Amino acid sequence: MSILQDPARVIRGSLPKDGRTLVISDIHANKTLLDRLLRQAEYRPGEDRLILLGDFLLKGKENLATLRRVMELASIPGVTVLRGNCDDILEIIARNYPSGGMENFLRRSGFCREVWQEAGMDTWDHLSAEELLARLDETIPEELAFIHSLPDILETEHFIFVHGGIYDGRQQAFEQLDSFDCRKCDRFLQQGYTFEKYVVTGHWPVTSYPRALADHCPLVDEAQKIISIDGGCSVQWGAQLNALVIENGRPEGMHWFFVDALPRVRALAAQAERFSAKRMYWECDTVEVLTQQGDLCRVRQQGTEEIFNCPTALLWQDGAGNTHTGDLSEYVPAVEAGQEIAVIAQGETWVYGKVNGIEGWYYGPVAEI
Repeated sequence: MSILQDPARVIRGSLPKDGRTLVISDIHANKTLLDRLLRQAEYRPGEDRLILLGDFLLKGKENLATLRRVMELASIPGVTVLRGNCDDILEIIARNYPSGGMENFLRRSGFCREVWQEAGMDTWDHLSAEELLARLDETIPEELAFIHSLPDILETEHFIFVHGGIYDGRQQAFEQLDSFDCRKCDRFLQQGYTFEKYVVTGHWPVTSYPRALADHCPLVDEAQKIISIDGGCSVQWGAQLNALVIENGRPEGMHWFFVDALPRVRALAAQAERFSAKRMYWECDTVEVLTQQGDLCRVRQQGTEEIFNCPTALLWQDGAGNTHTGDLSEYVPAVEAGQEIAVIAQGETWVYGKVNGIEGWYYGPVAEI
């Protein structure tokens, strides 16, 4: 069967009834944060159950190191690794071939550049796509075989784990689903499906779902029984890597840890909360710059005409010359004097950052940490 028409690979198992299960998704080539998260969660190899929900490759800058760390973890008893839509490199190449994207991916992607450098190549533009594919297979055959062997769905007594989602809402017969569609199920939480077991997914950053606050921590929808844990690692300005913790194999008492790569400052004055549900989302973040004063500007969101304060450092332009900003919120969180703030952007009199994983503005003096 073609790599583009694989049925979903389903495995079934159990979670420890007297211990912890850690679930991590969308590492996106950031081995540094993965190792930090495992340390913070005090992961105990061989004692804790560990489930990696896929998308451990692309976007970030540590592709091969992350892949090999995932392979190392996969050899430990109690560890399950599922495929994400960004993981199967051969499939990505095959899917891009009709549009000419194969050539671009082989020559320009961060993953392939790491492979070519490991193969000792200083330049590779003179090689044909066929030659590059051969070099890919020669250089990392074990890694490619590992990725392509991974399952798509893990079902346990109370949970279903899958990278993207169960795209048609079914409760069983998962083997009849299309593998890639399970891995790339955009906006899964908004499809309206309700499940008997909790479905734990990554793929779609939690801040891209319509919520009042730009909260990067896991999103638990009790009504639909869907848990989304993608913190936007290597993708968003305020990105973090989340670990969902399931105690004793049951949904009661779930909690989480997270880490990010953002610098910290310490608030020197308290700040009262000023709630605002006005938000900018990753997919609708095209803006017009109205005014700019130093490191802060005022922008108008295309489509909604909403006006936002925006750190100038967060503006970027696409190939067509359109200006974007990414996630943005007008929320002002409550802050206590002495509290740490994760800095996304900073000006002389303000910090745009995260408090407990939630983006917002702090207007007050700070001390560097």
